[in-house]
Amino acid sequence: MVFLPSDHHYLDERCFLDSVDHAFQAADGQAQPAILLGAPPTHPEVGYGWIEPGQPVETEEHDGLFHVKRFWEKPQLPIAKVLLTLGCLWNTFVMVGHIRTFLRMIQRETPELNGAFQRHEIGPGDFDQTRLYERLAPVDFSRDVLARNPAELAVLNAGPIGWSDLGEPERVIQLIAQLDWQCDWLDNWRQSQRCA
Repeated sequence: MVFLPSDHHYLDERCFLDSVDHAFQAADGQAQPAILLGAPPTHPEVGYGWIEPGQPVETEEHDGLFHVKRFWEKPQLPIAKVLLTLGCLWNTFVMVGHIRTFLRMIQRETPELNGAFQRHEIGPGDFDQTRLYERLAPVDFSRDVLARNPAELAVLNAGPIGWSDLGEPERVIQLIAQLDWQCDWLDNWRQSQRCA
């Protein structure tokens, strides 16, 4: 299975899809870890999570695949600068792997979350997801599950995909400027900001 966040942009979509395909091939073995796609950083970004690659995964066919040594979630600027020089990768949160691998990590690290779904009777017409979700404590999948299981994960250097996480309005505006797109609404918004 693959997790594909909905608020991302790739300057080179073909390269991105090739990386996803590469990850599927690498994750095909029964004992293979789940694979995260890592984007080569262009600057010491403090708003992204970073992945510190460890030793290469020993296979003949899957170059660019490394064990995960450590996660760095939204580091401060001095640390981000060091991570950039160490060859760490931005965590795109695109993940490929067997569902049993993800379920095993979730069951081990968040037994209360897993138990809530296991206890919830699902029958025709009586699944009340609103009630179920209202009772769940928040879980940060990156911090509470992935970061606690680096041995079950590998990172694939996705290469020059031109990745951006568009979860912040400023990043959307930067991308529009970078691509030199004409956007009337953006021009109007900029004008309103100058007048405010």
